[in-house]
Amino acid sequence: MVESYPCLPEALLTGPGTDIVKATYNSSFSKVWSPSSQRSVTEDFNPKMIIFDMGLTVLSMLVGLILLALGAEAQSRIQIAKSCDRYQTMVVQAVDSALAHARLAQQKLWDLQHVSPPDPDISLLAEKLFTRDGIEDARSRFEKIAALRFDGLFTGLVDDRSKGRTGDIIIYCDFSRFTYNAATELYHDDLNGIRLNKDKWERYVTDEIPRAVMAENGNPRPISVSALTIIPKALRDLRDFGNTGRVTTWNSGSDDDDAEEADYEAMMIRKSRSSSPWISGLGWLLDGTILHELSHAYVCGWSSDTDGQDSYGWSNVVKIRRSDNADNLRYFATTAKLVKLGFSISKEGRYQRSPKLAWKRSML
Repeated sequence: MVESYPCLPEALLTGPGTDIVKATYNSSFSKVWSPSSQRSVTEDFNPKMIIFDMGLTVLSMLVGLILLALGAEAQSRIQIAKSCDRYQTMVVQAVDSALAHARLAQQKLWDLQHVSPPDPDISLLAEKLFTRDGIEDARSRFEKIAALRFDGLFTGLVDDRSKGRTGDIIIYCDFSRFTYNAATELYHDDLNGIRLNKDKWERYVTDEIPRAVMAENGNPRPISVSALTIIPKALRDLRDFGNTGRVTTWNSGSDDDDAEEADYEAMMIRKSRSSSPWISGLGWLLDGTILHELSHAYVCGWSSDTDGQDSYGWSNVVKIRRSDNADNLRYFATTAKLVKLGFSISKEGRYQRSPKLAWKRSML
């Protein structure tokens, strides 16, 4: 049976929101034309009034559908550039996992404010990482990240040198889109209004010190895209490390698998005799890193690294306790998942299976 949508503009039947548009159309017209919607024969029959009523109904429906379609089109998207071609599977899994982090964190913080009694473990984590005054701000930031539309590879990879759509976040895997402008002494991505100074270029492109991801917002921010560039050397290292299945943390699909993953990470960090907290090893995987960088995007709340180089890592975030610091968001999302799996997290960033969180309230 061929579907027909009279009176409906063709533009609404293609692109984002099409299924919702068609469903709303069918639902609305079934009410207009159904026998139950027609007047009783005992009423005064006025054909002009019936036509007028139907016209208002159709007009109202069309206005609603247009607004609906515009809303769907306006939803900010995450897209992956062609420079990520050879890493695309790894990047897609990491983005999926980062968004899952954000959804869980948003839900836990919403429950904390609306469900009684509150989860004591989540309450302690939220107070430790955000303070009580920062809980709603953190939740709203996670909500913005979770609302991003990501279609994986279904929409294909975008050209690195193409102009992004307002509000979108594009993930790149190199810096080929930039050209050096001698007059400004800056590196330009002119299409998207992004500039890098020489210092940043050297730190991320030529410096041998490993850095994972750089996030930049176009200018002016409200009408520009945000760019998230995964540093090529970090990608190569992660891809090689990924042969062990450790590129992302929570993307395995089941809690049992996730718990085994967390056990493995704890064991590996203990064996390495690292001076870093165990939790840092989980947060610095690609999905946690992408979550951190997504929070820097203008459409996701524009978080910052509030204390410069001292903004990163578990040891610093438990001192900072700010909902607008990107790493506080990263580690809340990571620890919220651990709590969901039945783990406790110590003040020092160690975690183990336990029915209770290891922090004492006197530590807060």
